[in-house]
Amino acid sequence: GSVAPPVEGGSPEEIAKSTHDSGEIINVIKKIKKVKKGGHHGGAWKIAYADFVTAMMAFFLMMWLLSMLNKYQREGIAEYFKNPYKEGLVSTVKKGGDQDKDNNKSLASPMAQPPKTQVQSSVKPLSQQALTQAALKNLKQDLEKKLAADKQISQYKNQLNFVVTADGLKVELRDIENHPMFSSGKTDFQMYADKILSWLSEQLNQYPNRIAIIGHTDNLQYANQSYGNWELSSERANATRRALVEHGMAEGKIIRIVGVADTVPLDAKNPDNPSNRRIDIVVLTDSALKKRVD
Repeated sequence: GSVAPPVEGGSPEEIAKSTHDSGEIINVIKKIKKVKKGGHHGGAWKIAYADFVTAMMAFFLMMWLLSMLNKYQREGIAEYFKNPYKEGLVSTVKKGGDQDKDNNKSLASPMAQPPKTQVQSSVKPLSQQALTQAALKNLKQDLEKKLAADKQISQYKNQLNFVVTADGLKVELRDIENHPMFSSGKTDFQMYADKILSWLSEQLNQYPNRIAIIGHTDNLQYANQSYGNWELSSERANATRRALVEHGMAEGKIIRIVGVADTVPLDAKNPDNPSNRRIDIVVLTDSALKKRVD
């Protein structure tokens, strides 16, 4: 008989019946489709993993950037996300009832300024007025009013004193009995002293005048001859500088740090008096600044 063309598909029974009825020889070709194991979704996990790695890299980059910010900048960012339009255009109401919109005030950056105190300053920067004792007294009174108005800081008023000097306004931050600013013989501030420095940094930032920091100790001596009050007073003055900068003060604002050990006591009759252990932060007048630079 003749040979029929190849037949694809169909069951063996159907092919056999067709062959018997026609008397023809049929060549059957059976195609087998091979499927590789694991081929389904074989590369999808790579895309998901790449997305995960990218997201983690962005997260850690953001955390690193946040760690570079100081306290006030972090608080500013947090406040911005709570209320992003809080620092927007501000409307003020005049005594006559008319509303005057301040169109020149744009949206302020939350990191541009530290938090403002409730008591506004009435004193101009020392460099913009006559450098007289009266001007320094006005500055002293202004800071004393702000201290009294701040309930959190006013509890430490016995350790915070403002003194008018020939060089400018001296802010004395001193120890009292059983309430030291530092651990004994060390440069680490107690928590309450750090709060005072945070407040001072905010207040002194409002004036362009440069600052000098002087460290003092009592007359108690170290048993270790290689380290004494000169080293301690200098390192405490520098620790004060670091704390002020950490709390938002511009680093270039501080022009000098000095350690004088126990050579300038507050209480000369009692050289071991705790008040002799202190930090002086001096807001310098222009003339005092020139003398120090020259």
